[in-house]
Amino acid sequence: MINRIASALPYDRPRFWAAAAWFLLSGLLVQPANAGYGQVPMYFVENRGQFRSDVRYAVRGPQLTGYFSSREVEVTAGSSHFRVRFPGGNPAPAIEGMGLLAARINFLVGAPGQWRTDLPAWDRVAYRDIFPGIDLAYSSYNNYLKWGIYLTQVTPRCSMACRGGLPPKSDRI
Repeated sequence: MINRIASALPYDRPRFWAAAAWFLLSGLLVQPANAGYGQVPMYFVENRGQFRSDVRYAVRGPQLTGYFSSREVEVTAGSSHFRVRFPGGNPAPAIEGMGLLAARINFLVGAPGQWRTDLPAWDRVAYRDIFPGIDLAYSSYNNYLKWGIYLTQVTPRCSMACRGGLPPKSDRI
């Protein structure tokens, strides 16, 4: 009687042990794939109706969202929110995406007619002639937002002023 019960149990069958080994190992193999899930690098995308009408480009990153319009840059990082304006600058600068990325972006919000699909992703955004002979570019560096000022022509004299600052105890956005 004991022999019949022992032979009915699956522990002595090779398929049982193969399935048990696969079950245990699959948990170990799946972990590295899950570690990078949701860690999308920062990207810039053109507004084609998925944002407010004054926004020309937006930036999205793991802990950052920003909007670029002709009159200001608006960035939210965690609980910090700030704006960069260009008083005295070009009221309608050309804003363009630069450095086309291989990724394509989809915004599937609302009814299917409102969806925006297959949008190009950019590495950076540039304001052309924000001031005469001066371009301003925003890009990503290690998932931080970085900006640079570029002189496109020699200008006799130029002055720019910055007001405000970063949140306390912060040197990066």
